[in-house]
Amino acid sequence: DERVCRICWMGEEKEACVRPCRCSGSSANVHAHCLRKWLQIANDYHCEICQFKYQTKVRMKPVSQVGACCSRTRSAFA
Repeated sequence: DERVCRICWMGEEKEACVRPCRCSGSSANVHAHCLRKWLQIANDYHCEICQFKYQTKVRMKPVSQVGACCSRTRSAFA
């Protein structure tokens, strides 16, 4: 029985599904990539079904990858 991502409805051909929350059955399956995108768009770090709070890590970009809005700051570190 192939698992299907609850966000994109695709199988595990390109990426394995994970079960990051307390959901069960087919609602539990999600691609990590899809979940990351969903959380960014929703700006909420709880499962919309079981209300589990996802364990997330803040990742900061290197100063060299920050956009033009921070060009003065970036040049100060160059």
